Amino acid sequence: MDCIVEDSVVLLCKTGIYKAVVLQRKRILSFDRLTFHPDAAIGQPYGTKYQVINEQLVHLDYVPEPLLSLSDSQGMDKDNKEILDDGTAQKLSHKDIHDMKNQGLSGQTILHSVVQGSSSFKERTTFSQEKYIKKKAKM
Repeated sequence: MDCIVEDSVVLLCKTGIYKAVVLQRKRILSFDRLTFHPDAAIGQPYGTKYQVINEQLVHLDYVPEPLLSLSDSQGMDKDNKEILDDGTAQKLSHKDIHDMKNQGLSGQTILHSVVQGSSSFKERTTFSQEKYIKKKAKM
């Protein structure tokens, strides 16, 4: 399998957003609210998956399981008309979430904490839960 060499053009992908970039050592890249050093990718096979932690690429040895699995049958008898979106349903503050990011916690861990901190999440329809998770994953 071909390996990435310095000055290679690679395709970055995050939650359906794509960007072609030239990889150079000791250069900082920015992509969809992430800033990182791409040095760890140089010399690795194309198609390798990474996670950004503390502005560094960390090789993913596995594909993480989805945070939540929602079956189509769940939430069919619910609606969201009783949910009041006034910002009080989330127990975590912006500062709490920012602190978790600064501690280097993974995006999955932070997303899980945000979902667990929402008092209205379980009351939502399945579609609304999926939409909530996608929206919060882009934080």
